[in-house]
Order: sequence, then C-alpha cells, then structure tokens
Amino acid sequence: LPMDLFPLPGGLGETKGLISVDVDAKHGGVGQLSGQGVIKVTDWRGFDFDEGEGFTTALTLDLQPQAVAWKLGAEDVTNLNMNGTGSLPIESGASLAAIRPNLTAPMQGQLSIQGAAKPLLTLITAEDAEPEGQLDASLDIGGTLGNPQIQGEANGNALRLELPNLGT
Repeated sequence: LPMDLFPLPGGLGETKGLISVDVDAKHGGVGQLSGQGVIKVTDWRGFDFDEGEGFTTALTLDLQPQAVAWKLGAEDVTNLNMNGTGSLPIESGASLAAIRPNLTAPMQGQLSIQGAAKPLLTLITAEDAEPEGQLDASLDIGGTLGNPQIQGEANGNALRLELPNLGT
C-alpha cells in the first residue's frame, strides 16, 4: 500500500513509499495470544524526493500473551543501517479485536542508526534542503507507552541541511 494512505503525524503525512503488513495471529482466549508478523517499508522518502532516494526496512514481530517483541533490520541500499530490538506491552482481551496497548507497563528497546543522514532527513525536509552527512546513534527506549523515555547518544559528521525559507 502507498504510505500516503496512512494518517501519519506532521510532515510524515506527506511522504512516499510502500508499506506491506503480513501478520499471522492466533488467539485462544484471554492470555492466549501468539503469532508472528512482518511490517516492511520500501523506499520511504519525502514527498519531493525521487523514487529510489528513500530507505527500506523491515520490522519483525513476535506476538506473545503480554507483549509484542520487535526486531528492526534495515534492508537498505542508501548506506543507512538501522537495527533494534525491544518489547511493547499489551493487554490481552477475549478476542483479537480486544487486544490493546498497555500504557502503564514498562517497555524496553534498543535502536542503533549508522550511515547516511539523507534517507532519514528527506522525511522531514523540503526538496530544497539537500541534506548530507553521516549519523551515528545508539538509543535506549524505556518508560511506558503512556510516558516513553529515550536515552542515548546521537552524533553527526559533516551534516548539512539547507532551509531556503529561513534564509540558509
């Protein structure tokens, strides 16, 4: 499906690319959730950028009775590597439709990003921005879904971003 079919926040709603979702979930009653899934985003890029300038990544899901374990692995050719793992808490219900995020239980995860900044920066910049440079980030995700906390370190090397509307 095209990315612009999904109501994403802010400028992300004006992005291009394809998303595919394949989930095999089984539910045998309260607390009996199991299954796997893959969410794949292909050539995700800003609205003003050409086909092939975006990045591709896959999020693998492992459905468990009280949590969804996730693993992020980039399949990207734009010199951007993103990898991570974590777990998001859920509340089981009497059916698949009754499963909800648990906003108060702790979540955890780790995310690392290394490589070209352009694929990520094109998601939030206009066509005139011409982003360049390298990113290196290592982040820990914690807190709860209702009060998320991200800690870690992010560094840039030779980052460049033009914002003509602001006179840069």
